[in-house]
Amino acid sequence: MIEPALSTSTPRPEEDVTTTLYRAAIGPVSSAYYLPIFTRFEAADHAGISWNTAASLLTLNWLVFRKLWVAALAYVGILVAVALLVFGIARLVLQFSDSLMMALGLGFGLAAFVLPGLFGNALFHTECRKAMAKALTGHANVADARDALLRQASSRKRLIALGVINAVAILIFALAYQQLSTLGQVAVL
Repeated sequence: MIEPALSTSTPRPEEDVTTTLYRAAIGPVSSAYYLPIFTRFEAADHAGISWNTAASLLTLNWLVFRKLWVAALAYVGILVAVALLVFGIARLVLQFSDSLMMALGLGFGLAAFVLPGLFGNALFHTECRKAMAKALTGHANVADARDALLRQASSRKRLIALGVINAVAILIFALAYQQLSTLGQVAVL
């Protein structure tokens, strides 16, 4: 959920310091979604499991948008490693049946979507807390720390740029598929 443009450069009078810093660390996109979740995590004194649809369905895009680079690299690495091990090496060596391969594929796909959806908010909360701690230790006052967090936070401009990159990538893949299928038809004739 994207909230309307708000003046994030000045703190809201009713907010405490922690909420103000979270708002700055999250940035202008979806802070209305994340703030109640992070408040609940703070009250419980630990991040818990909660559902994040964007982290589930658009995992890599969500990780890149939120600048969770280590998690994005780990996610891609795990996906590639598991796919190669299960669908490449294990299938050749252990000669899995087609029904077992389908079940493994379904389980792998389900895990690739469900786990990020369940733990995405906790991951983002942890990274926001790290950024807040770094900003507070690197600046003389809360206002300067807040401003530093705002400069680092994901923005609408970043969201639009990511959408354009995705659209271009889809277009390139569609054109490549069309060209390959055309070449395949010519080769058959």
